[in-house]
Amino acid sequence: MKKPFPPKVFVSYAHVSEDHKTWVRGLASRLRADGVDVQLDQWHNTLGSNLPFFMESGLRGADRVLAIISDDYRERIDNRQGGAGFEGQLLSSDLLTNQTETRVIPVLRDNTVQDFNTAVPTLLRGYMGIDMRDSDLFEGRYEELLRDIHGRPMHQAPPIGDNPFDGAADYMPLPVSQLPSAYSNFEPGPDPRLVDTLKPA
Repeated sequence: MKKPFPPKVFVSYAHVSEDHKTWVRGLASRLRADGVDVQLDQWHNTLGSNLPFFMESGLRGADRVLAIISDDYRERIDNRQGGAGFEGQLLSSDLLTNQTETRVIPVLRDNTVQDFNTAVPTLLRGYMGIDMRDSDLFEGRYEELLRDIHGRPMHQAPPIGDNPFDGAADYMPLPVSQLPSAYSNFEPGPDPRLVDTLKPA
């Protein structure tokens, strides 16, 4: 069986500090080890490289884009400054053209702003992302990110069953004990139509 092509991911970030660059490189390295073709400037640019071409071709050719959000990244994107600002301009064009765009994943990493929508650049507000600022939660968030990139979400909708009213004279709901495992923790509450009736006087 032919092995499928790995998803291609471009990493957009600001060169805030050596620590930040090291963290980004570590994330990219781990993703590559887990079957993701990550394009990162720290690996794919050499002396004499055309940086604007690398950024444009990387963004255009990627299946997903990881926008590593820091305070500096947000400011550079919003003000169109530096390499991050150039990438922001390209992303803005894509997002404006396709309002249902899901390629870009905001990844909060180094932010002083707590509110997610305020922490990200203006053009990414309203887009679902992932908060990786807490090292204690990193492993769980990393798995969530990796699964999303590979199209294997942690939770999938169960299959739709048959209409219980088709061809049935008397419908009897399926007992909770016979529901699929996805519903094993489900506990039916009181019928909302009877709540007022059941309230003590």
